[in-house]
Amino acid sequence: MNASANSENNVSDGHGALEGESFHQWYQIIIGFDWKLVQHIIDCFKIGPNHLVLDPFCGAGTTLVQCKKQGIPSVGIDANPVCTLASQVKTFWHLNPDQLKALLDEVLDEMVTIECDDLVASDLALAYLQESGMIERGWLSLHKAKKILALNAAIKHTEMKPAERKFFRLALVSAVVDRIADIKFGPEVYCLKSPKRTHVIHSFVDAIDMMIADLAGARQSESSRVKSDVHLGDSREAGVLKKAVGGGADFIGEHELAFKQAGCLWDHRQSPPQPRPKGKHLSRTTL
Repeated sequence: MNASANSENNVSDGHGALEGESFHQWYQIIIGFDWKLVQHIIDCFKIGPNHLVLDPFCGAGTTLVQCKKQGIPSVGIDANPVCTLASQVKTFWHLNPDQLKALLDEVLDEMVTIECDDLVASDLALAYLQESGMIERGWLSLHKAKKILALNAAIKHTEMKPAERKFFRLALVSAVVDRIADIKFGPEVYCLKSPKRTHVIHSFVDAIDMMIADLAGARQSESSRVKSDVHLGDSREAGVLKKAVGGGADFIGEHELAFKQAGCLWDHRQSPPQPRPKGKHLSRTTL
């Protein structure tokens, strides 16, 4: 494969479903880097299917997704559960699109039942949103909050496989952050002066449709069989890296100095090092 020739379209097997923003757009972090940077690095270092890429702070999985598109195995680690969820879902391309569409109908039907019985009224998450002042300050309206919680409960109660449940949860998270909540990032999160006129269910369904479209075009591709492992953990702990890469003590011993110099590895028996601000900007470790 000529990586340079494919760097613009990101197509390892000629399928348009692997182009550009596909899969990346499922969930993104505002301070994350663009997939084009990852592709540039892949090209510069001539990384290919015979390599294994480790991203110890994988975030929402930009590096992992781009590697998968190019047929490159990868391992990702992140301490943020939402980021881990996003990376896992975005690199698992074996779900059946037709089954997901059928499950979506079941989820929406279950949501109607939950709303009719007003089951979210006793939801602890709703109590938190109210008591914390997030609803009062306008981050999210009470109406939207109840709709979101009803959807979340419906996803939980609908019978489906664990990977399918993760898929629907990520779609809901993405819809809330990007379309539903009355917030923006700049890069800090702030509340909008005027609330978004968005429909909760429509926003959720739009996210699902977009994700299913990407899956439908890519699940039969060669890239779908490329392995991408994602682990929840703090890469600054040696044991987490050992478990993720399977290299044991030899791997850690060989790379320990580099990790220590980068300030991202410590003895788990000691207190973690406190990151220091660099100038006016904070390092990624600080964030």
